[in-house]
Amino acid sequence: MNKKRKMIINAIDFLLDKIAPTLLIIILLTIVVLSLAEVINRFIIQKSIPWASALNRYMFIWLVFLGISIGIKRDEHFKITEVLEKLSINMQKKIKKLMFVLITTFFAALLVVSIQIMPVVWQQVDIATGVRLGYFYLSIPVGSFLAILALIRDYIAKPKDK
Repeated sequence: MNKKRKMIINAIDFLLDKIAPTLLIIILLTIVVLSLAEVINRFIIQKSIPWASALNRYMFIWLVFLGISIGIKRDEHFKITEVLEKLSINMQKKIKKLMFVLITTFFAALLVVSIQIMPVVWQQVDIATGVRLGYFYLSIPVGSFLAILALIRDYIAKPKDK
């Protein structure tokens, strides 16, 4: 593997092995703390936090979109292993290449469309939280971009015979 390819893989690995999981932990802890605070408020103070459930919902969306890229990188995403194993090695390679193209195309299209809607959603403010919806919708292009990086990393890191 040449030096440039190794540098690209290392940069993507750092992003997907260090940065994204750290963000996921922070988001998950935030969801847990907000949910706990909401439960305590409802049962002890008998008053709910109006913005807690909305913020939890948006944080969960971030959690999902960041988690997709990590799942792809770790090769723990949706697979059709049972079907593939029954095919010839040559057919398996062709289907894996087709899957790479289809999944990458899906996330590329999602990235483009989500970037196109950002100016519209950026103007909107969530009533419950008072926060611009753009911050929450940003999870879609960020998650799509990271998924594409994970797919590219997987593609360039594998030997050409696989």
